[in-house]
Amino acid sequence: MNRVLSPRLSELLCFSAMVNTTICATVSYRLNLTTFTIIDLLVLCTSVNYWRDPWYGSWSRKFDILASTYALMCHITTEVEYENIRSSSKPCGQCMLYWMSLFVGGLYYVMARLERENSHRESALFHVVCHIFFMVSNVILYYNVALH
Repeated sequence: MNRVLSPRLSELLCFSAMVNTTICATVSYRLNLTTFTIIDLLVLCTSVNYWRDPWYGSWSRKFDILASTYALMCHITTEVEYENIRSSSKPCGQCMLYWMSLFVGGLYYVMARLERENSHRESALFHVVCHIFFMVSNVILYYNVALH
């Protein structure tokens, strides 16, 4: 098995995942969204476990991808349900912000994957920005659900 990134870049991604996921877990906890708090803590544990020593093909990588994908699906499903509930009222500006930040985060994720072959440094930085946009979209979702 090969290392995904150098130890220095791995530490950067581990720190980014830890900070952004902790913010999400804290916001969801403060808003009494227990399910999202549990999901965020699961992602936090799997991400820190993986990024502290990332190797291609490792079980920690598979669990991190599985937990992150599960969290993404839960968040998107909740947003769609929220929009369906609000469909009888006027359009939701926060909903548009959610989808825009999710889309931009997804673009940075794709850019990180495409840049991986050329520059590990740039790929890691794109992945950090991806974490930031996904954290913003999660916080928007949590406030939408909790306050409406």
